[in-house]
Amino acid sequence: MRNIKHEQIPEGIDDYIFKYRYSNHLKAHGYRYSGNKQQLVERIENMFNDDIFYNSFLEFVKLEISNGKNRQIFFSRFEISGLAILKDVTTVKNNLRANELPSDNFNDLLRDDLEDGSLIYLNILSNSEEPSKTEKIELCFYKEVEPTEDYTGDKDKFTDYIWVEINTNEQYVIVKVKPHTQQYVSNYHTSKKTYEYILERLKTIFSLKRSNMIYFKEVFYKMFKEFTEAAEEPFRQIVNQKREEIFRFQDTFLPSVGISSDSDINDITNRYMRLIERNLIINDIHNYLRYHIDRAGVIDRISLTDLSGASANVLSGDSDGLDVANIYFDIRETIDEIKKLDKVWIKWFSGQIISSSALQVQQQLELFEVEELEESEEEPEQSTLLEDEESNTIITRLEVNKDYVVINFLKKYWISKEVQDYVLSIIKEFEEKTS
Repeated sequence: MRNIKHEQIPEGIDDYIFKYRYSNHLKAHGYRYSGNKQQLVERIENMFNDDIFYNSFLEFVKLEISNGKNRQIFFSRFEISGLAILKDVTTVKNNLRANELPSDNFNDLLRDDLEDGSLIYLNILSNSEEPSKTEKIELCFYKEVEPTEDYTGDKDKFTDYIWVEINTNEQYVIVKVKPHTQQYVSNYHTSKKTYEYILERLKTIFSLKRSNMIYFKEVFYKMFKEFTEAAEEPFRQIVNQKREEIFRFQDTFLPSVGISSDSDINDITNRYMRLIERNLIINDIHNYLRYHIDRAGVIDRISLTDLSGASANVLSGDSDGLDVANIYFDIRETIDEIKKLDKVWIKWFSGQIISSSALQVQQQLELFEVEELEESEEEPEQSTLLEDEESNTIITRLEVNKDYVVINFLKKYWISKEVQDYVLSIIKEFEEKTS
């Protein structure tokens, strides 16, 4: 393993780490953890001569870069033709060497004399039963990114640490990047360029070819369908309690106006009950959307391009979707006919996502973020000290492109490994259900 000890934390790495994360790491090792961020950094650097602490800190940095602020995830499937190279450890190493890259596992995340595009982390994980076969390849690339024209900060460039995972067993690659601004359109444009740069590198190194991801429109619809039906259930129960009373009324009323067919009466009555249910939802939308311990989450907004109605026109920016109230007014049946969605906004309820210890960390972040953001370039859309209910939710914006699905974690500025892994696992579950 080719690891070189470094004496300082590079500025680029420091930009990725909140003060409270340094504090937690020091506390976990039994060291004093109070003070401002600079004091914590100096305290950590002074202990780099301790090999045990230094190696644990390297692992800590790896976890921060592979998750944390890198909360914009590009998910792609790749063609089976690429497995011949990616599944064999020897072939993977040979291809890295052929591209003048290190082939042995190493962690150079604390290196500070980096050139744009440098590979600074490599971990080839072998199959426990067949060591000659790979299970996963982890890489990190250092990238210098120029701000967009509308950027108003004082940086002439961003230094990004792009995290890449290639899962050979499940045939997918994920690329994680850090959002630079709160403005979605400019941020997405920058992130997309970074993603395409990384994919070109991977194509050159491993002959990796992406699969078409448009089928994920159907996956998004499947998620919408199941999440929405779970949210509707309490309202449906209220209406069902009056089911017999409603049917008795319709059996009397409808024939009185000339509708006597049993099938027509059943159809009209069921539609009537559905209309009551939707009215209850619209009039109590807060409870429909609110945190619930027994649900994984709820659909907050959707976007689709296949409708011609004015209510579904796609707009530019991060509000280019229909909120729940719009869905229930006039287009729910149309959505169910099309069975495809371009984007979905999901509020995940963290009680279903992460352990109580991880949740405690997430809530602790809310207490530190204001102080950290005062020192950063980010300008939050709203106060990060959210209400208790909101602190129990993780909000994502999922969007499909021909070559990838992009997962944006919104509102929060640091997302744990547990949360990211959970959301990815649920998305893949729905992908499997849809196929």
